[in-house]
Amino acid sequence: MDAAIKKIPYGMTDFERIILENYYYVDKTQYIAKVEKVTSFFFFVRPRRFGKSLFLNMLGLYYDINQKDKFEKIFGNLYIGKHPTPDRNKYLVLTLNFSSVAANMDRLEETFNTYCKIVMDGFHWIMPRGFRSKLDSDNRFLSGCFFRFLTSLDRVEKEWVETIELLDFTGV
Repeated sequence: MDAAIKKIPYGMTDFERIILENYYYVDKTQYIAKVEKVTSFFFFVRPRRFGKSLFLNMLGLYYDINQKDKFEKIFGNLYIGKHPTPDRNKYLVLTLNFSSVAANMDRLEETFNTYCKIVMDGFHWIMPRGFRSKLDSDNRFLSGCFFRFLTSLDRVEKEWVETIELLDFTGV
């Protein structure tokens, strides 16, 4: 009767922490292969508190080339760890969680641009060196314009490594 009671991860969106700290988790990794077969754009609609952000965080860890060394530790005991797809840890992952953008209309554009600039700056440093310098030279990468950034990224990624963009509008 010394078995530890698993904690419930209410409101948590950090998949790695949930797995490594042994929180209760219902394995939904079998849906990764199904998502890959659907389309290149996936619109995930669920009510509040149904795990959308957690699912996106899990996808980010699964696809991120920079998380490759953690795959076995995080996914080893889950369905996808035993049945990985060819896209496992294959992409640079750009995650945008817009819940941190102010809903106040007076500050919406300002907080949106500030948030995107922070994310783009961070993403810039995880890219391979050659890719990073190409993107820098490809029109005003750090100018703060989110849509110019995505356009540049789309043009340049074909030469280097593919990216996956995960957009989380939960709470917006």
